[in-house]
Amino acid sequence: MRAPEAAFAAAVSSTNPVQNVLVLVINLDRSTDRLAAISASLVAHGLEFERVSAIDGSVSADLLNNFDHTKYWRAHGREVRAAEIGCYYSHLRAMRRFLETTYEYALILEDDAVLLNGFNDVVAAATGSEMSSVAAPQQDWDVLKLESRRRGLAFHLRPLTGRHDLVVNAFRSTGAAAYIVTREAARTYLGCLYSMRQPYDHAFDRGWWLGLRIRELRPLVVTAVPTVSPFPSTIEVEGSRPRKIKGLAKLPALAFRTRTEAMRALDAIATVAVARLRHAFAKQG
Repeated sequence: MRAPEAAFAAAVSSTNPVQNVLVLVINLDRSTDRLAAISASLVAHGLEFERVSAIDGSVSADLLNNFDHTKYWRAHGREVRAAEIGCYYSHLRAMRRFLETTYEYALILEDDAVLLNGFNDVVAAATGSEMSSVAAPQQDWDVLKLESRRRGLAFHLRPLTGRHDLVVNAFRSTGAAAYIVTREAARTYLGCLYSMRQPYDHAFDRGWWLGLRIRELRPLVVTAVPTVSPFPSTIEVEGSRPRKIKGLAKLPALAFRTRTEAMRALDAIATVAVARLRHAFAKQG
């Protein structure tokens, strides 16, 4: 048994209060310190988890050789970091692992995620687990983001717990350190995201294109910002600043980004309008 698996085995709790949620932690084999930290945090929350061995893009020749640099260049406006490729396909590996099980939901965590107050309550309320007083979750989402590094403009949809609300974001909300997915969402991601054109946290957040109801939490219950997380990014390492497009060559990326943000805003507005109409009809009925 290698060191990461040994650390995981020692850290797993004997009882899991979230019975219908598979907790997956994406972790590089060499990042044993990160695994130890998140293991301790999850055990403190009474949560069992399974480690997903992350793909190290810096040493994976197959990923680098098969990656379409031109598509990424045109959509994202800069060269790709090798670690971004590994991160992207590590999340898809976690989706595949989830679908090999019979769990209803998967909570996917990157290993630098820091759990904040209210984490257990939110997971319980969202998934209708035994920890929650809610008998069954209101299934009006497919992906629930618990962490975000750029929060954008959020529209309130409904309360989730006494202190947390479900929202839809009208602007780009980066970050994929912690989110919950349904089985249908996992199948959609595996079917639509195999060809990488953007970093994972940009690609998986395009709900209108994927046909997924992507929602966020306010306030957030997970963070991975450097001022809170004790670990530096394994993607944005020193000396790895990628070359950006300049001049007229930027036009395809700017067009892609403009179209993406326009569709995101329209989707958010439509989501809020429908939610308010349903609420009005329910009150009349």
